[in-house]
Amino acid sequence: MQRHSIQFYDKINGKKIANEGAVFMPWECKTVEKQRLEFVTKALETNNFSALCREYEITRKTGRKWVDRFKQGLPLTDMSRRPLCSPNKTPDDIEELIVSVRFDNPGWGDDKIKIFLENQGYKNIPCPRTITNILHKHQLISEEESLKRKPFKRFQKEQLQ
Repeated sequence: MQRHSIQFYDKINGKKIANEGAVFMPWECKTVEKQRLEFVTKALETNNFSALCREYEITRKTGRKWVDRFKQGLPLTDMSRRPLCSPNKTPDDIEELIVSVRFDNPGWGDDKIKIFLENQGYKNIPCPRTITNILHKHQLISEEESLKRKPFKRFQKEQLQ
């Protein structure tokens, strides 16, 4: 008994594409950047910008954004959404002060540093959690040392039922 195999051929070129059992996808996978570049090249050639935007299922505002970026020579990738400045960031002088207090007193934590600085007359000292974040940022809190410490246990009165 002879087994016949099925073979797939490209209609245009007549070349063999795949044998039986092979997974064949007739569509082409495009990256987002390729689609944007294709859109921009068509947008620069066409007169009907709105129809082109409808074809690519984007708003005209987005289409203009990609065309403008292309004209400026910027990449057609997504830009970072990270803010350029952080208005609520702790000032550098306060941050340096916290780090210097920690260097002088390595056993002190966030609460003690905050109280010490307030007693010294400094204003606008950040909350203890922010002080801890600053100490972590400057690698002044090691995880090994933190794991050695026992958590603070509060006394609680037993509840009567």
